[in-house]
This record gives sequence, structure tokens and C-alpha cells, in this order.
Amino acid sequence: MMIPNRLASISLFLASFSFLMPSLAGDEVVLFDGTSMDGWAHTGPGAFILDSKEKFMISEGGMGMLFYYDEQFEDFDLSLEWSVDNEHANSGVFVRFPNLPQKDRPNDAEGRGVAGPWGAVHEGYEIQIEGESTGSLYSFFPSSNVSTKKPGEWNEMRIKAEGQHYQVWLNGQQVGDYTGERSLKGYIGVQNHDPNSIIRYRNLKLKKL
Repeated sequence: MMIPNRLASISLFLASFSFLMPSLAGDEVVLFDGTSMDGWAHTGPGAFILDSKEKFMISEGGMGMLFYYDEQFEDFDLSLEWSVDNEHANSGVFVRFPNLPQKDRPNDAEGRGVAGPWGAVHEGYEIQIEGESTGSLYSFFPSSNVSTKKPGEWNEMRIKAEGQHYQVWLNGQQVGDYTGERSLKGYIGVQNHDPNSIIRYRNLKLKKL
């Protein structure tokens, strides 16, 4: 009778630490399911506020960034939904920025500011959300065939990163195919750009490739 009890104890012990183990390639990582902001932190002005009833987060103020600090990601397939209040709203999804944001951080070797959310801008890539520029790789490559839904409606975005190959889909249609040159591993974040650019995000999940 002792052996089964010991095995059960060992199983419970291992299960209690399973949440500490990093996810493996092929695993789906739920970054945000609308029930909590666990694993997320904010830098810069403004904030993202959780609406646990409607299961989304909504931006306030800016410019700032909410970032997922629990893990860095290499190759991945990221999906999410977003909705804006007006057609001129500005936001973006940051990927693969290699350093956690710091309030005070010296400029980089090229003199660019990298404190707060600016490290994500200058060290990773931002997939733009802004009218006809949605899906572009901000300051690098334009998007094409963009068709966003009306303000107030939910859009689906998918971002796939393999090596330096980046692909972006909007509402099931590919709008971007880019070759990058920056970090191959880093954090993920979403932008609150300014007080007039209200954006909601929901259902952020990622599959490791």
C-alpha cells in the first residue's frame, strides 16, 4: 500500500512545479485570456485596464506599452484580436525586443532613446495598427491589401516570425511579408499610443515554432 501513496505524492509534487517549466516548441501559450493581467507590466505614460466582464484590455493615455515579461520568444505564431474607437487610432504590437523596459536607460550607440517603451521601438519590431498602415513593419516596410473593419468591430491579426522572416495577416488576408535584421528572440508588447487612440485587445495567444 505504501508504493501507490509514494507515487501519488511524487506526482503531486511534480505537478505543483509544472507551472515553472518553460513551454516547449509546439505548445500554445495563452498570453491574455481576458480574466487577469498576470505576467504583464506597463511602462511609460498611460495604462491598459482590464475589463474582466467583457474579457478585453483597453488603453488609456500614452505613449506607453504593456509587455509580457514572463518569457522571451524566438520563432512563433502569434494571434490576437483588436478593436479601435475611431479610424485614426494608432497602436501596434511589439515583438522580439530583447531587453525589459527600464525607466532610466542611456541612449543607444546611435543616440536613440531606449528608455521605457522606446527600447521596443528601436530594438525590436512594431507591427503597426493604424488605418491603411495596419500590418506594416513600422519605419521599415509598408503593408498591402489592408482591409480593416469599422471602428467598434473586432479585427483578427496573426503575426508569424521564423528566423528573420516575418509574415502578417489581417482578418485572414496576408498584408505583410518581411525580412528583418534585428534580435531573433525577445519580449512581446502592445502599445497605448495617445489619449485619442483608444484600442482594445483580447485573445492573445502564441504557438512556439
